[in-house]
Amino acid sequence: SERSFASTMMTTAQTSTDPLASDSDTQTRLTQRETECKSDELEHCKCVIQNFMKTPEALHFRGPVDVRTVNVTNHSKLVKQPMDFTSILSKIDAGEIADANSVWDACCLIWFNCLAVYPPNSEMIRICKRAELMFAAAWRAEGLMIIQPVPTEMKASLANETDAQPTNA
Repeated sequence: SERSFASTMMTTAQTSTDPLASDSDTQTRLTQRETECKSDELEHCKCVIQNFMKTPEALHFRGPVDVRTVNVTNHSKLVKQPMDFTSILSKIDAGEIADANSVWDACCLIWFNCLAVYPPNSEMIRICKRAELMFAAAWRAEGLMIIQPVPTEMKASLANETDAQPTNA
């Protein structure tokens, strides 16, 4: 009993903030803290998504789009990277999404896909914009930062436009 107490105290003393600790020990502790923070951050993201999925505004964005029931021609051609909230949660759980910025980007892809498919004045666009605003408010309320992403499709489009413009060389 005394021996286990003494060894516990020694271990605690060795892992406490020791000015003589090696840089690799310090780096290991910092890396562990970063991992814990990212994990905690991802839990906040999951919480926002799970709560949002319970709202009526999330109805059309909870799961993958069934292209057979969507009244839009060329849906598969217009949406290069389908995304929905259930898929985002699965990607977080699988470790495919590692931080809040990537979660936010994935969520924005949901809105981007919807805007790419439906006519500007359609009911679905109105639903999408309302859902996006509500989701962003919930995201901020959880203390998560909002970063304006540039979806992959837009990056490719912008790159093509930039390549096509003449340069003043």
